[in-house]
Amino acid sequence: MTPQPIADFPIDADLLAETYAVYNACNGWSLLDECEDPDEIRTGRVWTHWLHLARPGRVDPSLSEPAISGDTATVFNIVNPSDRCTIIANDHEIAAMACFILGEGFYAFEPICGPVDRVPITMGSIDWFAENFGDLETRARDRAAELADCLDTFVYGDREEWAEYRALSKDPAAFDAAWAARHRTSLNDIGARAGDIAATLREMPPSDGGDDAARSPSDGGNNDDI
Repeated sequence: MTPQPIADFPIDADLLAETYAVYNACNGWSLLDECEDPDEIRTGRVWTHWLHLARPGRVDPSLSEPAISGDTATVFNIVNPSDRCTIIANDHEIAAMACFILGEGFYAFEPICGPVDRVPITMGSIDWFAENFGDLETRARDRAAELADCLDTFVYGDREEWAEYRALSKDPAAFDAAWAARHRTSLNDIGARAGDIAATLREMPPSDGGDDAARSPSDGGNNDDI
């Protein structure tokens, strides 16, 4: 039996079929006896792992992760009352801007991996950002493109699983929409808000203050929780 892609997920059927053939040739079906949910394997997850092992290079990593990268790139868990979700930022100020713009002081960013510090919940107060980085609106204008790149990395659910399936997708944009619809449970659509804000930022002219004029002396931020 050839495994079927998860419903509504635009997975590349050719890659899925090839992975099935490799898996079957390696007697991988024996693992079904040890799996509590065989249907999960038949829907594609194990095929993805075997594709990576048997056909290195066939999956393009650029399709599975957004453009933000480098030594300082940090994956954050967005602490919120709605849904499990993550985002990537390259520095503390960008992380703080994204956190305050999305959650208005009622979300926190907790680092999962990477060197950038956490952003605390401030119970709706903007003072923490102002004390560490300056005026939020000005700084957002000065770094609009970087902030938009950060917001575009928003993902619902398990980020590693998302990346695995996305790497098999013929249409990443369609896949992302299907993934978000499947993993968002709240009427509070944080992902859509992040995308809308990112689009607005890309059309925003820079402020007159320049990149450093509005920054406070403590531009590196601190870790004092409210």
